[in-house]
Amino acid sequence: EGDFADPKAGAGVFDLILCNPPYIPRGDIEQLAPEVVRFDPERALDGGDDGLACWRRLMPRLRQGLARDGRVFVEIGAGQEDAVTALAQQVGLLAAGTRSDLSGIVRCLIFAV
Repeated sequence: EGDFADPKAGAGVFDLILCNPPYIPRGDIEQLAPEVVRFDPERALDGGDDGLACWRRLMPRLRQGLARDGRVFVEIGAGQEDAVTALAQQVGLLAAGTRSDLSGIVRCLIFAV
């Protein structure tokens, strides 16, 4: 248990980073499926007012912790592709691909240095 965005969490450079932070806008949590709301901890869901609060903290650390030829795979909420990509680009991460869920919604972004 820890906070990857915390600089004291341990330095390191990684070839592969998988990340599924809280990205649900706070106002949308109550509308989630009952099995999600009842069993997932709120801190695993609550992405702040716009769902991007965690991304703002994480992106600099993701960039810092990624090896030169490494890749970051992140799960995002529906419709967050442009906003999360913009935050990644602000810290020097390059868009390297996307993956969609079974409904065709982009849910995974891939970044490189």
